[in-house]
Amino acid sequence: MSRRKGPEPFFRADRGLWYVQVRGKQHNLGRDEDEARRQWHNLMSHSDPIPKANDGSPFVVALTDEFLTWNESHRALRTLLWYKEYMTSFVVSMKSPVTFSASQLKPGSVSV
Repeated sequence: MSRRKGPEPFFRADRGLWYVQVRGKQHNLGRDEDEARRQWHNLMSHSDPIPKANDGSPFVVALTDEFLTWNESHRALRTLLWYKEYMTSFVVSMKSPVTFSASQLKPGSVSV
């Protein structure tokens, strides 16, 4: 069985519409499958990438935001709240969280 690479359109029979979920948000692609796939490709080519530092690695703050966004729709509320508290504590502990990239993380940067 092959794994999917990225979001793909899906049909909601109750509404008779095609949708795709990108970065935690569902986008209505319309009723026609061919047109929905065209809109999906257009949406994916214009979607905002995760912000990256000059060295090409993503900013840690952007990664934590993506992680929490994904957890909003895939985890129980109690788990999400724990992750939010833990990740907020981690981000606050960084010297300059807005410009701290993943490539700057060292084994001692993260502890439990």
